[in-house]
Amino acid sequence: MRISAADFEMGNVGWVHQAILEVVPEEEAVDESELRSAYESVDEEGKPSFEEVMEHLSGRLIERNIGGRNFYIRRKAWLSSGEVAKRLGVSLRTVQAWGQRGVLGAQYMGDRLRFAAENVEEWVRGKRSGIAFDQSDRPAVSQVWDNEEDAKYDRL
Repeated sequence: MRISAADFEMGNVGWVHQAILEVVPEEEAVDESELRSAYESVDEEGKPSFEEVMEHLSGRLIERNIGGRNFYIRRKAWLSSGEVAKRLGVSLRTVQAWGQRGVLGAQYMGDRLRFAAENVEEWVRGKRSGIAFDQSDRPAVSQVWDNEEDAKYDRL
C-alpha cells in the first residue's frame, strides 16, 4: 500500500483520504455530496471526521461555492509557462524570463520549465510572503513582451 506524503506527515494510514482523492478527477470539479459518500464508504477504525479530512486535504483540493453548493477540484502542483501566462494575463515570453530568474518558484523538470502552482496562486491572491519579488517582477511594471516580433513565443 502507498500513502501520500501528507498522510505520512499527519500519521494517517490514509484510507479515508485516498478514497476522497480518488473521487476528485484532475480536470473536473465534484460536488461535496460525492466526497461525503466516499468518506462514508470507508470503514476505518478511529477515522477522523469529514471536516478534519477535508482540512488535511486543503492543500491538495480547491474549494469553491457555486450556486450555493461546494465543489472541489484537485490543485495542480506544477504549472507550465503557458498556464502561468494565462493565469497572470502576461505573455509567455515574460513568464519564461521570470522562470529563468527563478521567480514564482520556477524549476526545470527535465528540459521543461515548471512553476509551483501554490506560488502562482499566492501571487494572484496578493499573498506574496515568502516569494522573492522586487518591483521589476510585478506584471504591471515588468518588461512584457507583447509585440509582433515576440508573438512566436506565445504559440509555443
